[in-house]
Amino acid sequence: MFAHLDSFFASFFAKLKWMVTVPSIVQALFTQISQPICDSVQPRAKKTSDEFLVDVGDLFKAPIRREVLLDISQKLQDEFRRALRQDSSSMLPSFNHTLPAGDERGTYLALDVGGSTLRVALVELQGRTSRNPLQITRMQSWNIDSTVKALEGHKFFDWMAERIEDMLATDRVKHKHDDNILHTGLAWSFPL
Repeated sequence: MFAHLDSFFASFFAKLKWMVTVPSIVQALFTQISQPICDSVQPRAKKTSDEFLVDVGDLFKAPIRREVLLDISQKLQDEFRRALRQDSSSMLPSFNHTLPAGDERGTYLALDVGGSTLRVALVELQGRTSRNPLQITRMQSWNIDSTVKALEGHKFFDWMAERIEDMLATDRVKHKHDDNILHTGLAWSFPL
């Protein structure tokens, strides 16, 4: 049960971080939050940081009123539609037609390309029924500075390939994966 909560909170805070970067969504949500979102938590004026943290904790514990949740959902959908009308690259399709089943086993290469950091990791999956279903065996990260962001065309992907090669070239990794196919997962957190 706690693993699900950890996953929920990690996902929630990632979404919250994303929303802070999109002013119109934040404005819509703050308008909504100025009204009580659940019966047990009422907004207070001029809160200290400790009071704010107590309120946030209370909001996680309290049920959200259905009409508020539906209103927030509608505002998010409206914002997504507005963003798509302005620039279709703001939401590119993933082309993932299947999701992991949870019984995957083996070594995978995980790539996370963010606006400021490239992370490359080797991940061992043992299936969800294992005592240790996931283990990151090696991870490295590199800053994506203005020089890298200015790379055009294939040069950015060449830069990424060199970083992946750097990580896989270490003795510990090289001997283990020389002849094996290394399945790869890739996450982009910004439009290309």
